[in-house]
Amino acid sequence: MTIAELHGRRAAVGAVDARLALGALAAWVAVAVLIDRAPILVAASAGLAGVLGASALALRRRPGMPAIALGAFCIVIVTTPLAARLAHARASPLFRLARTGADVGATVELTADPAQLTATGTAGSARVIVPATVESIVVGGNRTEVAADVLVLAPADGWQRLLPGQRVSLDARLQPPLRGSDMLSAVLVARGPPRLLGRPPWWQRAAGSVRDDLRSASVGLPGDVSGLLPGLIDGDTSSLDPVIAADFRTAGLTHLVAVSGLTAQ
Repeated sequence: MTIAELHGRRAAVGAVDARLALGALAAWVAVAVLIDRAPILVAASAGLAGVLGASALALRRRPGMPAIALGAFCIVIVTTPLAARLAHARASPLFRLARTGADVGATVELTADPAQLTATGTAGSARVIVPATVESIVVGGNRTEVAADVLVLAPADGWQRLLPGQRVSLDARLQPPLRGSDMLSAVLVARGPPRLLGRPPWWQRAAGSVRDDLRSASVGLPGDVSGLLPGLIDGDTSSLDPVIAADFRTAGLTHLVAVSGLTAQ
């Protein structure tokens, strides 16, 4: 292979990399713009992007058309499932009830470890946030089966040591999800400790035992290290100082302790 051919291949690789970056940027912008839009608008945007991509692909011999096709198809890839998830979230009865601030009884299954919030509740009490799936709600004495993804805001007492897979019942007030969290149907603000229903799966109990042992082994470490070490090793942020958690987010280092959902705080 001659030097000229080698330079030609390197130039070709560089062009491909640029087009991939363009596709990733197009997908990111599309999600940022459409994340809180109506599902029908997101679906329509996916359809228009598909038409644009197909048209550009048909004209691929013209300059710039392959890059446009790639960007358009990347938008289709990310916005199609986004539309489906938004439609699922907004079809839930919880989505409509959350707009009224209704009080409900709910049965939920936790899908991640509770994470402590930086902001405290009344009288400075600690609070946690935990992703969950709602199985049923009771409103006005009427029970309704639902399947919806939510966030539970709750006092740390009684919630902090719960494991993923644990089913609980609780009394809560519904709130709409924050902007950027529209794939959730609602936020449940718990009014007290949970009522446990059964036990978590055995593999979650085993993982919880490992985390408990690591927390116990870290107790004697100086300062904030005792809460930081479990987060770095196995993602257990339950004992991590909320101020340090905020510093991790500011520095863009949440991936180091994100296994247990630090990014949700």
